[in-house]
Amino acid sequence: MPDLLIRNLPEPLRGEIRKAAATSGRSLSEEAKHLIRKGLSASPEGPEHGNSAWDEIRNALGEAQLADAEHEDFLAAAGFVRKAAIRKTTEFE
Repeated sequence: MPDLLIRNLPEPLRGEIRKAAATSGRSLSEEAKHLIRKGLSASPEGPEHGNSAWDEIRNALGEAQLADAEHEDFLAAAGFVRKAAIRKTTEFE
């Protein structure tokens, strides 16, 4: 069976694996394999594909989020303020 060498493994991470191995009754090597299998079978976390940053913020806020109409009003107002700031020009004497 082939081996896998992981170089420059931080000592704190090795310590966590060693503690998990002791708790589970597995060897360090068996615990590492178990954790790799567990990581590979876990569903990916993070934002859903295609969501904008704003959508992710809205999703994170849960019940405190704006209604769709409020969200549209906020985006329109933010766009107006942004455009107004760009249009300001310096007055020369």
